[in-house]
Amino acid sequence: MSTTISRGVKLRLASPIPASPDIEELKKQYKELGIIPYFGNEPREGTLFLQLIREICGLSPTFNSTMNAKNKFTFGSRTKIGSNTRPGLYQENQAETPLATQEAYSDRVEELGLPLNQILSTAENLNRHYCESGNAWLIIKRATVAGVTKYKLHAEHYLNCAYLTPKPGEEMRNFALVSPYITDIQKMRDTQKWKILEAVRPGDALIWSKKDNGVEYALVHIMDESGTEPNSVYGRSRQLSCLMAMYAEYYQETLNAKVSSTDIVTKLLIAMEGPSPENYDMEDFENKELYEVGSTGIGAKRKGLFERNMDRIRMITTNVGSFEETSSIFGMEYPAGAKPPTPIKLDLNRDVAYNTWSTDRCSRVIASVNGYFSDLLNLTKTPSGIGGNMLKDLFLIMRAGTIAPDQAFWETVLNGVLSQIPELEQDLGLKLLDNIEQLVQSLTNQAPAANVTVGI
Repeated sequence: MSTTISRGVKLRLASPIPASPDIEELKKQYKELGIIPYFGNEPREGTLFLQLIREICGLSPTFNSTMNAKNKFTFGSRTKIGSNTRPGLYQENQAETPLATQEAYSDRVEELGLPLNQILSTAENLNRHYCESGNAWLIIKRATVAGVTKYKLHAEHYLNCAYLTPKPGEEMRNFALVSPYITDIQKMRDTQKWKILEAVRPGDALIWSKKDNGVEYALVHIMDESGTEPNSVYGRSRQLSCLMAMYAEYYQETLNAKVSSTDIVTKLLIAMEGPSPENYDMEDFENKELYEVGSTGIGAKRKGLFERNMDRIRMITTNVGSFEETSSIFGMEYPAGAKPPTPIKLDLNRDVAYNTWSTDRCSRVIASVNGYFSDLLNLTKTPSGIGGNMLKDLFLIMRAGTIAPDQAFWETVLNGVLSQIPELEQDLGLKLLDNIEQLVQSLTNQAPAANVTVGI
């Protein structure tokens, strides 16, 4: 949808409700392809609902701020190389890997087409997909040309992946259709942009599928199993528990945009009684069609007294008038015997206290569901300076409760893939840095100014 503002500029606001294709046609396509919907047994409960989640997450300032902050602290821009740990097992006081060994590993993965910074960037995309939909799909591409093997990691969007109903005798295998046109079978056929890959879970042995020109693909499905239905093949989106909060947050911002684009300045309505009919020329009064008459003949319709007065009021009390027309006093003449104008105060929907409370509550709910504090996003005010312990405590809680577990999880996922690349040292892998420790230390060492409220 779009709203026209002054001088022809248009502000375009995306609707949080995606356009729906023909449901019956979509059901037919799913049946023909054998696709298992994400939710329920109907396409409208599956792919279309995923589109809604993607749209509303993309429109939520809190969700986007939360994901940017979490990715920054979880992955950062640099990583270390260390000894691989056993998945799920805590190993304390690991020896530091020599810098020369780390540099050799870094050079080797870059030779193979897997620079460390690109691995971290792919992990950020996977983390966002995982948080949005409860599912992330990692594609590993391998190609050998002239005896040189290259790899590439790609975070495939969850809307482009769907499991297929297993054939008899293949119930233990998980085949997935990968295509940007899952909901448009005709376009999929015309473009030939589709692959069927056998998916594995993190830590399982990769299953390579050879395609054209000797290029091979492997697919890893990372799913959030908390709260999933029994025997579900897909993870459950954690955003389901704060969907209404994101919806309310979006419409609070929409309300602010509408208020900002309105030309209402005054909150006063003036009701004026028109002259008696006997004061009109009866012919004009009956026809109600008054036209400007000039030397070239009859021109445009001439506004009546009321319309002219309202135009004048609008010019001096709103943003539509020019600077020259701006005035603090406006006088109006009305016929003898008529009642004077009656002022009527308007009660506009601008409850600042409610809007503030609603926006604050939505931000806190969305951030909380995603394991973060809205106080750390600069979206809600934190009543503490750097000298106080509140900000530091929030960062420490967030590190222990969110960032550290996320880092352990994604280290397991990424190293589970890297360890299966035969050209790499299998005992080595990524070690994500504690990016919060340096920040907390920096906050502790700073001396705050008096009476300063800080949000980060």
